[in-house]
Amino acid sequence: MTDRVFDALLLLLRAGLWGQLPLQELRAAESGRPTLFPLTADEWAQLYREACEQTVVGIVWQGVSQLPQELMPPHATTMRWVAHVDAIERHNAAMDKALASLLSLYDSSGIEAIVLKGHTAAALYPSPELRQSGDIDLYFPDADSRKLAEQLVRDKGCSISCGADGSTHFSWQGATIEHHSEIFDLQRPRSAKIVERTMQGIENLFLSLQVNNNLVVKALAPQPNMLLLVTHTLKHAMGRGVGLRQFCDVAMAYKAYGAASDAAAQRELYTALGLERWCALLHSFLVQWLGVPHTALPWETPTHDTAPLMHIVRRGGNFGQHATTSKNSGAVTRKIETAFSFIRNIGFCAEYAPSEALYTFWQLLKGQCKRQ
Repeated sequence: MTDRVFDALLLLLRAGLWGQLPLQELRAAESGRPTLFPLTADEWAQLYREACEQTVVGIVWQGVSQLPQELMPPHATTMRWVAHVDAIERHNAAMDKALASLLSLYDSSGIEAIVLKGHTAAALYPSPELRQSGDIDLYFPDADSRKLAEQLVRDKGCSISCGADGSTHFSWQGATIEHHSEIFDLQRPRSAKIVERTMQGIENLFLSLQVNNNLVVKALAPQPNMLLLVTHTLKHAMGRGVGLRQFCDVAMAYKAYGAASDAAAQRELYTALGLERWCALLHSFLVQWLGVPHTALPWETPTHDTAPLMHIVRRGGNFGQHATTSKNSGAVTRKIETAFSFIRNIGFCAEYAPSEALYTFWQLLKGQCKRQ
C-alpha cells in the first residue's frame, strides 16, 4: 500500500471518528504531498483491504459515506463494503445478546462480573455498532467469584482453556469469552503495587454503563479505564503488534473524559509507572494521525517522532495478525512468533517502556513453560 492511499485511509478514519470530512483536503493534501483523491479502483481495493486488516471497516465507512458522489469507491467495492458493515452490525448484536445472557447467568448466582475493553470502549463511539468487536473480557473482583463463574459455564457444557497470562477463555453462544484475574496489563512488580495502592484510593472504581439500548453492565470508572486502554495498547505494541482500532479506542476515551480528569494525579501516576515516554509518544500519535485535539489531552507532553510506532501499526495491523504469512500456524509457531516479536521490537521497548517490556516478556515465558 502506498503512503498516499494510507493517508487517504487515515483521512476517512478521522472523518468517521469526528463526524466531519475536511473538504479542503480531498483533492489537495498537505504541501509537498501527492493529492489524495480521486482514487483508482485498485487503490480503493487497497484501502478497503487495509481497513479490514486494521479492523476499522465500519469507522472508515462513516468517512467514505461523507464523500461527494464523484469521489466514492467503485460500485463493486461499495457493495462489498456495505455488506461488510452490515455483517459487523449483526455480529455486534449477537455479541450483545451473548454478553447479556452470560451476565444474567452469573447474576442469578450472585456473581458480579466487570466488563472490560470491547463493549465499554464501543460505548464511547458515536456509532457503537460500527466498532468491530473481538472477545468479551470479564474481570471478577475476587477469586471465588471467578471459580464459581467458570463452574457455571462448565455445567452448561463449555470447555475452558487457560492462557499464558493466567486468563481463561471459552465459547459462549458463538462469542469468545475471557476471564481475567487482573485488570491492568502491567507486569513490573513495583508498577503493580503502585496501581493497587492508587486504585484503593478511588472511591468509585466501578460504575454502571449503558452499552446499548437494552444492556447496562458494570464497567471501570474513567480513570482506571483510561489506564487500562493505555497499558493494553502498549502491551501489544511491544509484542506481536497493534492496530488502528486500539488507538481509536484511546482517542474516544480521551474525547469522552480525558481533559476532565485529574490531570496532575494522572500524570503523577503514569510517571511513577515509568510510562511517561510512552504517554508522550501515544499523545503525539493520537494528535498527528487520528486528529485528537490537544484540548482533549489530560496534560501537555513533548512531541515525539511517531514513525516507529506507525511502522508497527502498518506492519501487522490488528494485534499484529497480518505480520506473518502463517495464517493457520499452530501453538508452537505462535509462541515462537511472539518471542521474536519482542526481540524485533527491542529498540522500541527500550526507548519507551524498558522495565515493563522486560517483565512482560519474562511473565510470558513463565506462563508458556507452565503450560508445557
